[in-house]
Amino acid sequence: MATPTRKQSLLLNSGTSQAAFAVTRQTVKSLRERLGFSNETQVIRCALAALRDSVTPRYEADKGPVPAAMLRHIRKNVEQDTEGGSSLL
Repeated sequence: MATPTRKQSLLLNSGTSQAAFAVTRQTVKSLRERLGFSNETQVIRCALAALRDSVTPRYEADKGPVPAAMLRHIRKNVEQDTEGGSSLL
């Protein structure tokens, strides 16, 4: 029989002022009403998801600049295949 998984909890204390990273409980309640959420946890999850989407890349990091030898190879092949057209490289 599979073992049930436990939810992990995160304690979040509300701030007492509107300093840079402090958010009062009243602000969270106001956001809940404005956004139409049924509880304050949804406000926190929404805020964290928005932060995740703005900070976390949506693609794998590249391996840096294209080496000069590879660029020369690409340019040579593009010139052969474009028949007088232009290249973006």
